Amino acid sequence: FALIMEWSEQNQMCRFIASHPEQVIVLATDQQITDMERFTCGDKASPISVDATFNLGQFYVTPITYRNPFLLNNDDNSACFCGPILIHYRKTAYSYSTLFQTIKKLIRRYQPRAVGTDGEHELIKAVSDAFPNTKLLQCVMHFLSNLKDHAKSAGAEKVVSDLQHLQLPYQDFDNL
Repeated sequence: FALIMEWSEQNQMCRFIASHPEQVIVLATDQQITDMERFTCGDKASPISVDATFNLGQFYVTPITYRNPFLLNNDDNSACFCGPILIHYRKTAYSYSTLFQTIKKLIRRYQPRAVGTDGEHELIKAVSDAFPNTKLLQCVMHFLSNLKDHAKSAGAEKVVSDLQHLQLPYQDFDNL
């Protein structure tokens, strides 16, 4: 943590750092902030996605991702970009709130159109508190994984078998 503190003094990418009540760091470039404001707010904006995807030993790395409608990938879908990143030691509403409050300080009146999560309760609480008028979405892949785990633990093996063969349609975010 001391190394990060020293590095943050020399790097503008470090937007927030705290050691109390929890150790949290928010990283974001100027371009990420500009893009988040440009592509994730308003009627035609794409949702942001937040997921504590990476557990790197003692800490988590939680990136925000968003789509840039002006760049297409090989499937002719909007390219996905990494936005601000939260580095934290615990998955708490405080940690996630720190990320969102930092973004709100960097982008005045920031209100994303929609936020997709993995369904984690602390993350949903932080999103709801920070952005009360934003639509909450849950990732279908995480939802099905959680459903399968719950069905298995409840002894519903047939349900698990049926879920493994379920095909899901493409989600059109333009019709949110």
